[in-house]
Amino acid sequence: MRRFGKIAREVSVVAKSSAMTLRWVFAALLGAILLTFQNCTQPAPMEEVDANSVLSEKMAFSYDATLDQLAYMSCPNVVTADKRSVDSDLYFTFRAGAYRFGGLKLKESFFKTYQKKLPERMISLLQHSRANSGTVLQLAVRQSGNLNSIVVNGQGNPAQNIDFANLLAVLGSSELSTNLVNTGLDLNQDPPVMTQKRIKYLRDGTGRGAHLEGNLNFGSSENMQASLRNTYMGTGSALLALTYLEPASTGSDGGGPSTDTDVRNPGTIGVTPDPDATPPPSTPGLAFGTGFQMTFGQPVANARGLQERHPTTGAYTGVETLPYPSNVVTSVIEKDLLTGAINSNAQWSCPASLKYMIVRPGDENDIPNGPCMHSPDPPEPWDQEFAMLRRALRTEDWYIDVAHKCVIPKRSLGYSCYGDMTKVRYVQYNLVDNITDTRGCDPHSFDQTTNTRTNRICAAWVTVCYRLNP
Repeated sequence: MRRFGKIAREVSVVAKSSAMTLRWVFAALLGAILLTFQNCTQPAPMEEVDANSVLSEKMAFSYDATLDQLAYMSCPNVVTADKRSVDSDLYFTFRAGAYRFGGLKLKESFFKTYQKKLPERMISLLQHSRANSGTVLQLAVRQSGNLNSIVVNGQGNPAQNIDFANLLAVLGSSELSTNLVNTGLDLNQDPPVMTQKRIKYLRDGTGRGAHLEGNLNFGSSENMQASLRNTYMGTGSALLALTYLEPASTGSDGGGPSTDTDVRNPGTIGVTPDPDATPPPSTPGLAFGTGFQMTFGQPVANARGLQERHPTTGAYTGVETLPYPSNVVTSVIEKDLLTGAINSNAQWSCPASLKYMIVRPGDENDIPNGPCMHSPDPPEPWDQEFAMLRRALRTEDWYIDVAHKCVIPKRSLGYSCYGDMTKVRYVQYNLVDNITDTRGCDPHSFDQTTNTRTNRICAAWVTVCYRLNP
């Protein structure tokens, strides 16, 4: 019996040992499985993260934006002293946008450089790129020698939609980067091929969406308008510029694109200036973007400005003491703001057929060969020129009389292009001498004292220019 008991105890020890061994084997197997699963769900190895960072940091500036229409309105009295427009939809000085073939796209060089990357990777790289994130397209009149210096309407800090306008949306965001990559590639092809398509519009939850369009308004006085045309843009010392914002460092007040006006250039995104470059990339005279140099002229030949009167008889002597304003655009030249070179491939037209006189409500019968009519729009589809007019002068805002080449605002609220209608009662719509009217006009006739029946303010105009080719 003792022998059998000993055998039983030995069998029990062996059984316990085998059970422990099995438990260890099972635990080891379970650990290996868990380790394998953990490795599958861990973030990318540090080497891969570093590679992404390096690619993003090395990425060149990759945006290409173009406008295809510019409208200029010479209204002299539509901005108040505290920089508020009396009606920002109705009145503007510049309204610029992409409506036909213009818009925003990624450069061909971007897709060629990253052609082996999946679209998702391209989007991620754009989002993390110093050169391509945290910026926004901005429209402003900038001084040619220092593009960080913008021309402002009057005194004080630059005001949005008066002195500058931010267009579309912040670049480098997930939504816009996705849109640009998916628009720029035909993903139905294998491998995907470049489309060269541009975007002009983004949904933004407002119902109207975000358009590649912006307004500026310098209509605080005829002096301001004349200075803009003659002193700044007419001499080449300033131009209308479509640039990319370089935001200031965000401070306690939030900072950000809505209040900043500095431009992005190679120097601001960490590109080491070439010491042999002339000028070096970091100079304020350079920027990523496009400039539009404009020339201005009178709406018709022999338009009459302020006329001298005889000191005794009061008769007009035929001597002009102040010329009629050069208040229509006659030409547009497009420039690359990074190189300063004229873009010879971009041809612009400012035809006489797209120059319209602005008539106040109530003055319809005062225009030569009038009246200026509250004309209904022609049936669609519209011809090209009327469509361009309607992009600048929206249906809800303006009547367009094509036959008489005049436009009338659909609402006045006691104020017009020419100012307060109780103070500025007389507008000179007759531009040249005729049998009954030789008095010309006074550009500075803007209040009860200076604006009289015999001393009328000069008529204002809207001009539409458009790009002829993509």
